[in-house]
Amino acid sequence: MIIIKLVYSLLIIFIAGKLLLDTNFFDISDEPPWVRMPLYFFAGTTVISLYMFLLSLIKIPFNVPAISLPFLIYAIYLIFRNKNWQLDPRRFISDIKNYRFSWPDILIGMLAIICASMLINSIIVPVFAKDAYSIWFFKAKIFFTERTVPFNILTSDTFEFSHSDYPFLISLNLAWISLCLGQWKDTILRIFFTAQYALFIPFFYFWIRKYISRRNAAIASFVLFSNSHLLEYGSNGYSDLILGIFVAVSIIFLMKWFDSREKRHLYLSSFFIGSSMFIKNDGTSLFLAASLILAAYLIDSYKNKRISLNDAVFDLCSFLGISLAIFMPFKTAILLQAIPNHMIKNINIFATIADNLYRIPIIAGYFLYELYLDTYSWQYFWIFLTILLIIGRKRIFGSNTRYIPYFFFISLSFYFIVYMLTVLPLAYHLEYSFHRLLIGLAPAAAFLAFSSGLMEET
Repeated sequence: MIIIKLVYSLLIIFIAGKLLLDTNFFDISDEPPWVRMPLYFFAGTTVISLYMFLLSLIKIPFNVPAISLPFLIYAIYLIFRNKNWQLDPRRFISDIKNYRFSWPDILIGMLAIICASMLINSIIVPVFAKDAYSIWFFKAKIFFTERTVPFNILTSDTFEFSHSDYPFLISLNLAWISLCLGQWKDTILRIFFTAQYALFIPFFYFWIRKYISRRNAAIASFVLFSNSHLLEYGSNGYSDLILGIFVAVSIIFLMKWFDSREKRHLYLSSFFIGSSMFIKNDGTSLFLAASLILAAYLIDSYKNKRISLNDAVFDLCSFLGISLAIFMPFKTAILLQAIPNHMIKNINIFATIADNLYRIPIIAGYFLYELYLDTYSWQYFWIFLTILLIIGRKRIFGSNTRYIPYFFFISLSFYFIVYMLTVLPLAYHLEYSFHRLLIGLAPAAAFLAFSSGLMEET
């Protein structure tokens, strides 16, 4: 029975995402199923969490019928709209018989085994990572128990070390699954994180196949998803890899928009980078970085008379508007409820930077160490990506993709400023957080590097 309840909770998330992404505004109907299904789930987590947040604001207690109803209605509509649809098993069997096996399939099979092992691990091993339980699962358990977002509890000293101001997307989804289960079971809840990891694999593989060969796409997917650091964060209950997935999807669609100029690709990019701000506070700096490179692209396009001023302003406002529409309800509530940020003190930014100039070589040195010398965590991952970026530099800087590398440079610059201002011991803060900040950039960086460095005729 618990499996049925779990499947129901995940199915509602899929339906919620489909409800949004099947609109003409986003329209992904021309994409293959292995691209659409992951996007439905990723988008559904945003829809479910925003809907639950809205219910809490209007004082409607969380319960399965109240949350499920609009999505069940849409599911019924889909059933009647497609009532003549039939599954043809003969076509499926024929596709299997005619499938030509090749060695890249071995890599994909190994990734399937990895996902299966992660799923088993999620079911039998409880949450043990400190931040996972003290932040995301702690909030989720309170939301599940209280059947709402209890701002009075979030403003109490109970949350002094649990980041009460952190966004709610993950915690609300965990609370939703728990509502469906009818109980709190943190081992089962870890499946939510494993599902995101597993679903991102086919999305990444099939999308990068638009740029490189099947063989190279399999290699790229295996290098990214077999990295032990990403595997660890794929199911340990931390938000960093989910943030990285949403950022990667946003950057991928932004790259697509640079080429296609189809509005839906820009809107999809905006939606997912906006959702990243509802996952973790770090998403705000990534949103700003994406907005800056988009603005630079639009200014350059206007100067070279490729677009009109009105189109440039409209595109930028559309991107900002969609992202902020996702994030601002939460941020407004945080400000109105005076929920504190225990990590930020009242400081003079410029004076603090002036006082901390001695930190510059320390921070820069640690950045380089983590990227290129910490082989325990990354196993030469960033070295490999850097080599690919050097190989593919002409492809990158000879096209509109040339704006994407600046996204990573700006993001790292924001992180650099944070470490210049931090009130925590610098060595502790760097060691504790920087490798996790890189996880938020790794999937997008891998896509850029592999799609340019391994490009060939397909």
